[in-house]
Amino acid sequence: QVYFVRGGAIWCVDRQTLDEHPVVIFLHAQLGECSLDRTGEWITAAIRQGSTQGVAVGRSDGTCWHVIEFGRTVIHPQFHPLEPEWLIFAGDPAPRMHRVRRDGTGLECLYLHDNDEFVVHETFLGDTGDIVFVVWPFALKRLDWHTREISTIANFNAWHITSNRGGTKVLCDTNHPDRGLCLIDVASGAHRVICQSQSSSQGTQWLRSRYALKEDFDAARSAAQNNLSWMETSTDSVYGPQWTHPHPSFSPDEKLIAFASDRTGNTQVYVAEILT
Repeated sequence: QVYFVRGGAIWCVDRQTLDEHPVVIFLHAQLGECSLDRTGEWITAAIRQGSTQGVAVGRSDGTCWHVIEFGRTVIHPQFHPLEPEWLIFAGDPAPRMHRVRRDGTGLECLYLHDNDEFVVHETFLGDTGDIVFVVWPFALKRLDWHTREISTIANFNAWHITSNRGGTKVLCDTNHPDRGLCLIDVASGAHRVICQSQSSSQGTQWLRSRYALKEDFDAARSAAQNNLSWMETSTDSVYGPQWTHPHPSFSPDEKLIAFASDRTGNTQVYVAEILT
């Protein structure tokens, strides 16, 4: 089964029959992308519903859905791979990294910083349970889940990141400069290039080392003569458009990588082999 967001609802589609049904519907709401826990039992998504913002979480069978309210925009909630009662999510504006139990208890900020430290693209470092994140454009860092101690993996302009299951390698794209798609060894910090994406990798904010401020969005909105959504949209020239970014990922056997590129003028999905 495949789960996806359409409007204010999370849907499920059967890959064999293509039959689809709503898992949960939030009236007059906007949802971000949905994310499942490792078992597929629980789903989460960022939500904005009227003046309420936060994390929507519930079971994939449509039960136990509720919203954990948060006072700012929420981005990219995801479940802990080893402790699925925990989620992390990004808050906007800074500070960015937070965690909360799926019942709404235990909410805390994991790292206190301001808008001048561009923390982005946090995710879990495989089965280590730690968090790996980017301080753009300077470094790839690791946050210990239990102690919250932060260490540097590599002083390198890693951009969108994903870990292998073992937490020993981090795959990333790069920008300003575009070094290609790289594989980083977590223990040593060394990296090697897998291939070039040749994607246009757009977004004015990636030329800077801080988060976008109101004036940045105002300038983009004026240039586009349109409204920018709280989510990234087709008119987003500040952080996107997202389809111009490679967003690399591992294949299930971790022998291949998949990524997007608009090198031909139209974004397409490409696959490359990780050579040993």
